[in-house]
Amino acid sequence: MIALEKFLEPIEIAGSPLESHRAYRMDDGSGKPDMRKDAGLGPCDCCDYFMCENDDSVVLIEETRLMETVKNLKSKYHYLADNDQTKFISKCIRQENRLKVYGSMLVLCRLATLCKDARDLLEGRKYKFWLVASGMNAPEDAVVFDNLKDYLFNELKGALTGNVIDDVEIIPSDVFVTKLSEHAATP
Repeated sequence: MIALEKFLEPIEIAGSPLESHRAYRMDDGSGKPDMRKDAGLGPCDCCDYFMCENDDSVVLIEETRLMETVKNLKSKYHYLADNDQTKFISKCIRQENRLKVYGSMLVLCRLATLCKDARDLLEGRKYKFWLVASGMNAPEDAVVFDNLKDYLFNELKGALTGNVIDDVEIIPSDVFVTKLSEHAATP
């Protein structure tokens, strides 16, 4: 029998653990248990963590260096017109995160069939997706984030809500830490 507790650990943002905030790690960290493997799956795309909130929701958390991804994609597809480039980059990010949400849901479904603790914890809850943007250090990062956030939010919300999850949020990492303090129920 799988023990769900073995996946509980401090949430890491940009490689630094938040000691006072814990969640269940879904993907494999260096030398850490791999929830996907224990659920009987191969290395599918999934979110970094899940946690339970006080409002009976399960939150899928994907931490990403969003601005670094945007810069790399802009460099790679520099030949596209600005408007086309923005749409294409948003589509790439949306598709990647949609795969991670679907992969996470598969992992949790499989885990719930193998682990009574997971089944009891997850049963009857609503699901949310938080995309946490870390590594925004330069002033221009905030401008790029603000310009991309609304477009990406609408794309992700349209692709995921209603059928798979109930809510989507795109959150800068500093706001995420505050949000954790307000909402977290996972030990």
